[in-house]
Order: sequence, then structure tokens, then C-alpha cells
Amino acid sequence: MSTEQGLTARIFLHALTEGGRWSVREMTMDLRVDYQSAKDAMSSMSETGSLIRHEKSDEAKTLTYSVTERCRLPSGLTLMEVTRALRKAGETV
Repeated sequence: MSTEQGLTARIFLHALTEGGRWSVREMTMDLRVDYQSAKDAMSSMSETGSLIRHEKSDEAKTLTYSVTERCRLPSGLTLMEVTRALRKAGETV
């Protein structure tokens, strides 16, 4: 798995496990990764359907991203990794 795929997988699994909406800043703090790398990865993931992008609004002053049931799995993820993330999130698999 390439470094880019590895970061994409980490972001996806973290967002899936923790739930909610994530700003780039929040994701970089939790994963301890470079801001620009996370921003580029999350933007790309929203374009490919791995994350849903939520635009800024009066209530939400920051662009955020989330994983929903409509999201596509990023390349390189295994069923085992997704199953573990769902179990950790408290979902029934």
C-alpha cells in the first residue's frame, strides 16, 4: 500500500470508527499527520466518494467531512479492517 493509500485508509477508518463530521485540523490532530497531506487526501477522498464533504454554513464555519453509508471504500482497505472499525464504533456486523 502506498503512503497516500495508507493515509487515505487511516482517515477513512478513523472517521468511520469515531463517527461525526471532521475538519482537516481535527483529523490532523487525531492522526498526527501533516495538515497539507490530510487536506489533499480528504479533498481527493470526497471527489472519489470515500468521504462526504459538508460545505461551510452559518452554523458550521469550517468545511467538514464524514463517512456515511453511501461512501465507497478506499482502495487497499480490507474487509477485516472495515469490520474491526465498525465493531469498535459499536455497530453490528
